[in-house]
Amino acid sequence: MVIFAVNVASAQKKNKQYTSKVYLTSNKVERGVLQSADEKGIYILDRRDSTHFIDLSQIAVLKLRPKKAASRGAVIGLLTGLAIGATATYFIEPDDALERTVSAVGTAGLSFASMAIGGSIGSRARETFQINGNRQDFLQHLQQIKSFSLQ
Repeated sequence: MVIFAVNVASAQKKNKQYTSKVYLTSNKVERGVLQSADEKGIYILDRRDSTHFIDLSQIAVLKLRPKKAASRGAVIGLLTGLAIGATATYFIEPDDALERTVSAVGTAGLSFASMAIGGSIGSRARETFQINGNRQDFLQHLQQIKSFSLQ
């Protein structure tokens, strides 16, 4: 039973896609899903499903995060805000229509604020690699970068 759980967990991690944000030495930014990495550089898949190769000498910083992290953070924030607002409304026990309206508006405001906070927390990079166009630095992080790639 334990072996099955470990195998399922490792299979789920392998299928996870990571969004990459590549800061180039030319001060440009490339975005996409990290497809693969080798000794020469990285391959990213852009929104139009075309693969781009980025040579390691062009990479200044590579930032990676799970693809659905921002959405998941926003949903968790929204649900948390709704729960806190509903709980506060329940314990305040508004007496008239105006108090109920103010309570509902407060719950909605808290929900959207917590959704924004959750989305911004979820969109932060999980891993950051400082390459600065240096081959040694890239090769030092290559195995770890490969662990985040699709292949």
